[in-house]
Amino acid sequence: VAFSINQIPKTVIGDVLENKPFSGSLLGFLKRECAVNVLSADTEIAVPQPSDEHVQRLMCTPDTTVLLLKSIHLDEKNKIVMYSLDYLRNDIFSFWIRRQRK
Repeated sequence: VAFSINQIPKTVIGDVLENKPFSGSLLGFLKRECAVNVLSADTEIAVPQPSDEHVQRLMCTPDTTVLLLKSIHLDEKNKIVMYSLDYLRNDIFSFWIRRQRK
């Protein structure tokens, strides 16, 4: 129902993923093993092309739709520490967006 690609610069985590097996929460691992505390993310919601190879992995029927969340994750110093692409089946997930005027 979901497929994620997470890109983390080596300058942020060094060689830690080469030396330790990873499972579970990625954000928990980053905090525990790399002292990287992800506090916020800016996300674009997009509709990927049906021909995208990652969309093809999630389609169980030809009419299955997929949303793509493109996120930049920031630490407490507002430094970019990770870029994520999350492909989510639209028949499983729903999203709400609140827009507020100040």
